[in-house]
Amino acid sequence: MANLSRVAGLEAARVFALAAVALVTALFAVVIVRADRFQHSRAIFAAIHSRSDAPRVACFNRLEPSWVFYAGKPLTNYKSTADASAFLASGTDAFIVTS
Repeated sequence: MANLSRVAGLEAARVFALAAVALVTALFAVVIVRADRFQHSRAIFAAIHSRSDAPRVACFNRLEPSWVFYAGKPLTNYKSTADASAFLASGTDAFIVTS
């Protein structure tokens, strides 16, 4: 009888573990898709690339990891308005992203 109880306990643990993995996977699949609707980085960088063949992109006073991902290269983070203004004045292919 004790052996049967232990086997039933192991089976219950396996079922619980599989159910937990399935629940977490389903939850993240739904949450990630819904959260992505609030992510505008892809659209911002698509707009930048539609206006320049070789854009130079920097950011002002804030650097988001998603910006680096969608830019496909490291971004300079300007802290002063004078530096950011000078960067923007350096050509029509210069863009600043900020929030």
